[in-house]
Amino acid sequence: MPEKKDISVDFYAVRFDGEEPIQALHKLLSRAGRADDEHKILGDVCRICDLSKKKNGELWIGNARRTHLNGPLPLRSRIGESEADRLDFDEDEGLGYETAFALSFAYQRPIIAIQRHRGGVAARALAPLLGKYHDGRDGLVFDRVLNADARDVIDSMHRVRGLTVTVAAASADSRISDEESVGGSIVKSEEIGAETVEITWKAGRGESLERKGVLGCLSSAAQKAGLRKVAILGQYHENSSEQVINLLNLGLTYQLPAKIIDREISFEERIKVVKKAFDKVNPVLLHQYPK
Repeated sequence: MPEKKDISVDFYAVRFDGEEPIQALHKLLSRAGRADDEHKILGDVCRICDLSKKKNGELWIGNARRTHLNGPLPLRSRIGESEADRLDFDEDEGLGYETAFALSFAYQRPIIAIQRHRGGVAARALAPLLGKYHDGRDGLVFDRVLNADARDVIDSMHRVRGLTVTVAAASADSRISDEESVGGSIVKSEEIGAETVEITWKAGRGESLERKGVLGCLSSAAQKAGLRKVAILGQYHENSSEQVINLLNLGLTYQLPAKIIDREISFEERIKVVKKAFDKVNPVLLHQYPK
């Protein structure tokens, strides 16, 4: 039996600014699929290795690679020997990590499923990478799809009285909503030796926060690498006491095993897992984004 490794797949709703966004997005994907170039994204070199449309354009499947040119390299080690060799690369070579993804137009908003791969092309790099093929303009955004539990908590409350988000201080200057960066507008976290930064939104007496805004903030928070805590303060009935609900896992994710052959998980195997994950979460996606 082949060895297997679990692969996690994360889901994002695609937001594309401009006129006729669906047609423009198809055009962008066609350009990216024909391209044979590389772009520096978040300090590393990234490229689209493969991108093609299926099901008459309703589904696009792709593979992206991130080449690490900086940082320490692992050693080549042999069992039974105490010595290890240093991996030797030329200046234009480095460790490469590939990420499979699939983008579906079967929902109210296009949905992209991305293989979670440490060292690969994460969503925050894939969006600007694909955006390079949009007439040189930005405007492509991936919003994290929330899992059913997170949405159900918000939907079931009579009033959403407050929202608290805690992030690691190192991530505090990144935006988690349309407001100013957490803590960054007041003082840099490192200047006061903070380990975490916490921000709270609170409704007025007897009022509720806007649910659409809360869901948008949760979607953004779900993408934070340094996210430590998310807490919702709410009332389930008119005269009930306020309750604090901690939401630990916000984003919609599905995990499936993939076969390892010759110490490699092929693109064919990885994209099969991504497509299968799409099928598994289809009811959740149809509920949130009905066609």
